[in-house]
Amino acid sequence: MLRKLIEKIQIWAAKRKGVDIGAQGEQLACMFLERRGYKILDRNVKAPMGEADVLAEAPGGTIVLVEVKTRIVDPTKPAPKAEDQVGPGKQKKLLALMQHLSRANGWQQRKKRVDVVAIDVPKTGAEPRIKHIVDAVRS
Repeated sequence: MLRKLIEKIQIWAAKRKGVDIGAQGEQLACMFLERRGYKILDRNVKAPMGEADVLAEAPGGTIVLVEVKTRIVDPTKPAPKAEDQVGPGKQKKLLALMQHLSRANGWQQRKKRVDVVAIDVPKTGAEPRIKHIVDAVRS
């Protein structure tokens, strides 16, 4: 299943039409996290201050809000990394979102953190680079 998803993203990268790269990246991120023992609690969680791409529970019980950044890259050209797209404004919004979700779900006493999963999909059809940055956003 993971291989098919990667192939779909690579085909999209080649054709550039018909596939929502953000949704495919979120699916790939969920599969990546599940293989590492995370339990996916929800996706695309909406709140007044924004939306959480993925909400998960890490091994050990920590609640994790995951921001997924997916992009198509041309390996022959320099470009900023996907994870660099989570700037100070976005970080502030993610922290506010985690606080809101914590209050709404009664998670005040649980450990919580905000991670980033950055996915770079090469135009060349090579394997995507998936990078999981644990505790990427701190208050």
